[in-house]
Amino acid sequence: EIPLRLVGSEMCIRDRRGTVATGTVTSGVLRVDDDIMVVRDGALQAQTRITGIEMFRKHVKEVTVGELSGLVLREKIEIARGDVIRPAPSG
Repeated sequence: EIPLRLVGSEMCIRDRRGTVATGTVTSGVLRVDDDIMVVRDGALQAQTRITGIEMFRKHVKEVTVGELSGLVLREKIEIARGDVIRPAPSG
């Protein structure tokens, strides 16, 4: 399976749920409960878990290449345009 790569387009914080990061998946598959890393200019910015995935007027369990989605992340973290969200190393 190809590693996930989602390039962030913007960010919105929601108090009750953490951070909602929006962007388009450019490779791989992203699922609810995946552990992820936020990378900016090659440097790790944060690690967290996806607690939900939203698409236009619906909640989904996964997204794949080409899909624009909002990722509901557990923690409140800074995400900037161009940041890359990818899987956290396992183990």
